[in-house]
Amino acid sequence: RTPKGQIFATQAECDAHDPFKLVLKVDRDKLPHIYLDCGTDDRLIEASQKFARLLMEHNIPFTYSQSRGGHVPPYWAREVEHSMAVQYGMLQRNLAQGSPPEKPATAAGSTGTAQP
Repeated sequence: RTPKGQIFATQAECDAHDPFKLVLKVDRDKLPHIYLDCGTDDRLIEASQKFARLLMEHNIPFTYSQSRGGHVPPYWAREVEHSMAVQYGMLQRNLAQGSPPEKPATAAGSTGTAQP
């Protein structure tokens, strides 16, 4: 579906919104900070891990977090604080540097972000 919820009419429309393809087409210096967070019981866990592998294979910086839980309100209530802290930290760093957005070279396990 499109960002507005419409079903794609063609394969080209689908490809134009496919994050696995988009991330490889956008200039590295124009990519936003990529933050992935997925519960181990979420139906999207395999896709999340596959996307993280793609980013690593192409040396694209990102932050990844996964922990116990599914795609349900209790998971997000628990994880939103960490997610917001990561994003806030990126904003503060970029504002302090007065330069284009920085791309963190981070990946995380089940306990949070870690430097590689």
